[in-house]
Amino acid sequence: MKEFVESLRAFEKRIREIVEDNFERVRDDLLKEACKPEDYPAIREQVGRYISPDKFVDETVAYILDTLDQLAMHGCTPSPNFDFRHDPDFEGLDIDSLTALETIYGMVFDRLLGIVAKELGVEIEMGVCLKVSEKDRQRLAEIVGVNKLSEVVRAISKRGK
Repeated sequence: MKEFVESLRAFEKRIREIVEDNFERVRDDLLKEACKPEDYPAIREQVGRYISPDKFVDETVAYILDTLDQLAMHGCTPSPNFDFRHDPDFEGLDIDSLTALETIYGMVFDRLLGIVAKELGVEIEMGVCLKVSEKDRQRLAEIVGVNKLSEVVRAISKRGK
């Protein structure tokens, strides 16, 4: 059990490092692609107030870990739905601004998930549902520890008898 927990912590640390190392660059690259060069500094400042590593690294890591777990177990999972309406950090924003920020964050998440997948050596098909091939599902099951989890459960249940 201890070995399993340690491997999960190491995996989470690895994902966190990837997200931390790439979050701002990915966000800024998306903004550069989406706006005129002369508008970029003002848009980056405004979006950066709401979608920053300080506010979103933990959430992004959690979403990525959950997504990878689902892909490892099932081979597919719905794309996450980001809803900031009840988040106090977004209070007072009009619906258009809120929708734009949710869309931007969704795109940041997709790109970060793609970077993580590449780092792990798997290919994730992006769309309404996220999918992996059976070969990549098995690879993720090994990496994420889904295979080890069943062994841990069996060992615990044997001790309980």
